[in-house]
Amino acid sequence: MNKNLLYLLHKNDKEEWGMWKEYYKGGTAIYWQVATKEQLDLINWYLNRTDIRQNKRQKCLDEYIKNIKKAAEGSTPPPMHIKL
Repeated sequence: MNKNLLYLLHKNDKEEWGMWKEYYKGGTAIYWQVATKEQLDLINWYLNRTDIRQNKRQKCLDEYIKNIKKAAEGSTPPPMHIKL
C-alpha cells in the first residue's frame, strides 16, 4: 500500500469513497474505512455545485479532503506500550 494514500479520502477500485487508516501511529496494521454519510454528502455537494466554476469546485473539494486528512492523522492514537 502506498504511504501517500494513508488518511487520504479517495475512491478505491470499487468506486467507494473512504481512506486507509492505521490502528496506531507508525504501525503496520492498516484498514479501509468507508466514508461516513456526512463525508459523502459533502463530497457530492462539492462535486455538484453550480455557483462556481469546475476548477474552483475541485479546489474546494481538495481543501476539504486535506482538512479530513489532517483530522484523521491527529485522531490516530499513539502505540500502546504495556509493561509487564
